[in-house]
Amino acid sequence: MGQKKREIYGTNRNPGFSPVRDISFRQALLGSYTLQWMIISAEALLTRYRGGPEPQSLFRRKAAAYLALNRHLQNFSREKITDQFVNGIVMAIITESRIAAPEVANIHLRAWEAVLKTGGGLKQVIAASPQPFDQMGCLMPYLICEPLPDALVFSEEFEDRAMDLLRTIVKGENPADPTDLIFTASHVVVQPHVLFLSMRGSLPQQIRHLLLSSVIAPYLRVDTWGQRQYAQKSSHFISLFLLVTTFWKLRRDYKAQAGFFNGLHRLFMNSATQTQSGTRSMTDEGFFWVVVKACFDVYVNMSDRATRLKEYIDFLADALSALKLFRVCCDGVRKDMTVYLYQCLTGGNEAPD
Repeated sequence: MGQKKREIYGTNRNPGFSPVRDISFRQALLGSYTLQWMIISAEALLTRYRGGPEPQSLFRRKAAAYLALNRHLQNFSREKITDQFVNGIVMAIITESRIAAPEVANIHLRAWEAVLKTGGGLKQVIAASPQPFDQMGCLMPYLICEPLPDALVFSEEFEDRAMDLLRTIVKGENPADPTDLIFTASHVVVQPHVLFLSMRGSLPQQIRHLLLSSVIAPYLRVDTWGQRQYAQKSSHFISLFLLVTTFWKLRRDYKAQAGFFNGLHRLFMNSATQTQSGTRSMTDEGFFWVVVKACFDVYVNMSDRATRLKEYIDFLADALSALKLFRVCCDGVRKDMTVYLYQCLTGGNEAPD
C-alpha cells in the first residue's frame, strides 16, 4: 500500500502533510464507513499491483460497505447527516474512482450531492460539523470523479461564459453554495483579462519570479495536457486556482503573500521525494495537497475563530465551485481555463506550450 500511495501522491515516507495520514486515517478512526472503504481501496490496489483476479474477499467487503451506506440512507433526513457518514461517501467516491468505471463513482457522487443538499448545502454542513477544520476531504469528489459525457455544458463555442464564471469564482464573488450551482451555456460580453490585469498590479514581481524559478515552477506550467488523466488535469487546474484566489485575497498585504509562498515552498520541500539526480518531485495530486495545506494554514491562522471558520468554509466552497465548473467543460475549455490561471500568476501574455 505504501508503494501505491507514493505513486498516487509521489511524497516521501514522512511528508510535511499527507492526505492519507492527516485526513483519511483520522476519519477512519472516527467512522466505520471511511474505514470500510479504505480497506477496500487497499485490497483492490494491492491486488492490482500483484496482478491476478480480484479475490472474493474484495467483493464481500464491497457488498458490506454498500449495505452499510444504503441502510443509513433509508428514511434519510437532515438529522442523519454526520461527519462519519459524509466522509464515508467521500471515501467511496475516491475508492471507486480509482478501481472502477466512472459510472460507478458518479453514483456515489450523486448520493454525496443529495446528502449535502439535504443538509442545506456544503457551507451549512461544514459549519454544523463538530470538527469543521477536519473536512478538507470534501475537495476530493469533484477532483477525482471523472464526469460522464452527459455532464458537458460548455463546449468551445461557450468558452466565454465559462471563463466569466471562473473569474467570478476565483475573486470570491460567487454567492451560491456549490450544491446550488447549475450551469447553463450562453454567450456573454466580458473583458477577458480583467482579473489578469488586476493580478499584475496585486502580485509583486518578486513573488512572480519565485513562482517561475523555484522548485514548484514545473507544477504550474501547463504542458503535456493531452497525455494526462482526468484527476491529473483537475489537480493541476485547482492547484493554480487556489494559488490565484489566495494571492488575490492577500493582495493588500505583501508580507502575507510572501508568507504564503514561503509556507508553500517549505511544505513542498518537506513532502517531495528526492530523485537520484537530487531534484524534488511529486505527482500532480501530491502537489494539489501541498497547495491545499498551504492555503489552509493561511486561513486558520487568522485572528478569531469566527473569521477563521468563515474564510475556511469560503475557501472550500470556492474550490468546489471551480471544480464543478471544470467538470462541465470540454477538454479544450478546461485547458484554456488552466492556462488563464497560470497567466494570472506569472504575468505571461502567451500560453505555454
